[in-house]
Amino acid sequence: MTAKRPRFIVFKIIFVAHNSLRSKLHSNPTIQRDCRDKAALAPDLHVSHMDAQTVANWLTFGLGIATVWMAVETRRMSTAAMSSIELETRPYLAFRGLYLSFAKLANLASSTESPALRVGLRLFNPGKVLVNYQVEFLFVSFAGSSPASPTFETTGGVIHPGEETIFFYPWLPFTGQPNALGAGEVAFTIAFRSTEHQHSRVKGKLTFTVKSQDGSDFEWVFKEGPIYG
Repeated sequence: MTAKRPRFIVFKIIFVAHNSLRSKLHSNPTIQRDCRDKAALAPDLHVSHMDAQTVANWLTFGLGIATVWMAVETRRMSTAAMSSIELETRPYLAFRGLYLSFAKLANLASSTESPALRVGLRLFNPGKVLVNYQVEFLFVSFAGSSPASPTFETTGGVIHPGEETIFFYPWLPFTGQPNALGAGEVAFTIAFRSTEHQHSRVKGKLTFTVKSQDGSDFEWVFKEGPIYG
């Protein structure tokens, strides 16, 4: 409102001055008659009348320019407002990192336990609208182990604005010592959208290295991506 007020005041001053002067020159018969009589007796007074008419013409020209300028400014501000609304309603999905957890899985058939790793993707919604996401592809390998056809409990969900969720890969048994140190790889493709927008996608491939026996200390780095499209 503060930025619009000076423009409104300028426009109003020109408009009022124009109407006031034009009204005095053309709407008052007395002034018109006096000007004609005085012009016949004194040419200098006729010149004064012509000067007033010139001022009125310039005010009319200025009023036209101000009208065009106001129209252009209104359109520019409307476009900026629409762009701002578009940015605020656009869905966003950010990959924040990995979640790792080690455990021992019991084998009821052999009454033995085998080490296993669970990997989760930390997904964050930095936008201002609810995001629906669908994991279209997720590959995880660790210490040379990777299941051929993992079974997922779910393949998607929703994330509220400003919140984070973890999408888990099924427990991954591996050969070796329990809680063994090692390296792994993750690749994913995730589609996401809001109610008003079509699907977007984020893809990435990364490697991770476990540096502690309990898996709490690890490092990861992107090999490809993240790529949005």
